[in-house]
Amino acid sequence: MTLAALALTGDLVRPARLTVPRLLRWPQHRADVSFECATSGIRHHRFAGPRLYDVLADAGPGFDPGRRKDRLRFLIAVTGTDGHHAVLSWAEIDPDFAAEPVLLAVSIDDTPLDAAGPQLVLPQDRCGARHISGITAIRVDGGYRFEPDGSRGSALRRPAPATPGRASAAGRLGDVWQLVGGCVPDTVLHGGTAAPVAGPEGLPGAPAQARYAARNGAPGTSRLTDATSLTSLDGLLAGVPAEVRRAFGAKVLGPLLETGRPPIAALLDTLETFLACDGSWARTAQALHLHVNTVHYRVERIERLTGRDLSRLTDRLDLWAALLCR
Repeated sequence: MTLAALALTGDLVRPARLTVPRLLRWPQHRADVSFECATSGIRHHRFAGPRLYDVLADAGPGFDPGRRKDRLRFLIAVTGTDGHHAVLSWAEIDPDFAAEPVLLAVSIDDTPLDAAGPQLVLPQDRCGARHISGITAIRVDGGYRFEPDGSRGSALRRPAPATPGRASAAGRLGDVWQLVGGCVPDTVLHGGTAAPVAGPEGLPGAPAQARYAARNGAPGTSRLTDATSLTSLDGLLAGVPAEVRRAFGAKVLGPLLETGRPPIAALLDTLETFLACDGSWARTAQALHLHVNTVHYRVERIERLTGRDLSRLTDRLDLWAALLCR
């Protein structure tokens, strides 16, 4: 079974690619929800999954600690496989404001959503329009603010080009990058900035850092990446050339990538789930709806096929990196 994945991007310290098994790492919440569907009337479902707030908070939203209530200017755009979109404010998902948690559901009526992808669930909504299914992308954006526009109410605007008072050159360039990207919405723009250098001797390495950071951008999203923000394995590997990633993944995973054999595909699914569950046999069995003994048997087969020992941290890291390189 192929696992659906969503891209977590935007103003985040740790952008990520998340599958349903990886979403099981956060505390799980249940919600019995009733909502009106335009095509089938009132629907009743039981959803389970982590809070959207927990997942995004763990990714490190770029709140400005020096700006009071800065989190309230952040917006969250959610996109599904069916082309539907929803935009939420940070206050809608933050437990300091929201009465009920917004979920990234990993199951519906106890049926896992591994292949379809997670579903956005807003228990307080009477209409199901924002219950985006098969989520492919979540983008966090702090580049908007409300400003008077001379007419009734306010206008939602991008910030003006930064002033000299901004804390860093990377931050100022990031604002300009957003403006340029908005002028050519059909073109994906990737850029990178290097860490500041103390003297001329550091200049030769700066372009290499910037190029590496530029390759870190999500394929379908315009983004300026600061090399100093690459603080996770996902982010580090994203800057490695695609052909190098493919070669590494093929070498480490080997027979597990044979797509024409369903038993092998089940092993790959088990490996990803086992690592996403931090090597917990019980949680892996629960996520895959298998007996623990079956998980043990599959992991033993994975170890024989790959020559890796999943009780060793270094081998787990090799296999996890190979999965990210696919």
